[in-house]
Amino acid sequence: MELIDRLIQEMLDDIKTNRIMLPTLPEVAYKIRDIIDRPDTSVSKVAATLKLDAALSARLLKLANSPLFRTSSPIENINTAVTRLGNRNIRNLVTNLVLEQMYQEGCSSKQVQATLKAQWKYNLRVAAISYFLAKNYTSLDADEAMMAGLIHDIGTLPIIEYAESIPELTSNADALDMLVSKLHTKIGRLILKKWRFPNTLVTVAAEHEDIFRDTGLELDYTDIVIIANLLAHIGTDNPTNKLDWNTIPAFNRISISPEDCISAIKNAHQEIVQIQQIFSR
Repeated sequence: MELIDRLIQEMLDDIKTNRIMLPTLPEVAYKIRDIIDRPDTSVSKVAATLKLDAALSARLLKLANSPLFRTSSPIENINTAVTRLGNRNIRNLVTNLVLEQMYQEGCSSKQVQATLKAQWKYNLRVAAISYFLAKNYTSLDADEAMMAGLIHDIGTLPIIEYAESIPELTSNADALDMLVSKLHTKIGRLILKKWRFPNTLVTVAAEHEDIFRDTGLELDYTDIVIIANLLAHIGTDNPTNKLDWNTIPAFNRISISPEDCISAIKNAHQEIVQIQQIFSR
């Protein structure tokens, strides 16, 4: 614990003094979010910005033609993709794709790369479950729920990259897990604020580990991610599997019991796997 407490303080100090830079959202994602938020935006403006990044445009077209969107006919160009999918879907898809890239690149250590890829794979599972829950059992936007699942652990990214230069962490998986556990919600909140994400998603990053969080308000995206996290751990030795899920406030705000939720997720296994595969390279 002494090591972890020291590393927590060192990392927070380094972030505060800019010795560790928080991850930056790639410029194309900023541009797309900015253009879409403008009242005078148009299909041509959004499409023109996307076309500046050929690789991103190609991936976006592949996603636009995936079973997730099931359009009536193939989408063959970016202008059609923007028209058919709408601005919100385009904004989220672009963010999804650049997030994927951030988890796939940037580390020289194979061990750290493997840890980042495993984290991205887990993010995808939580995102797919969040999408399924929001779509079938809530009035929340399913695509925004997917985004919530993808970014909920964004704070792990700089911590895992930081570990590459700390021998005590690269050689001690338990110590790294503990550092991530204690710090990723604080750093996740800082990252999403820096990226100018809406408060609903900043709250997801900051509060999703608070299993017994009770706002006394209606179901929100943080509740969805809390439930999706629990469901993603089914079949593992995660300690949350030993809790009485009926006592978890998020389940009191969704229109399905924990038992029925587990059954629904098992029955939707193929659908959830398909969503994960859509966002996997």
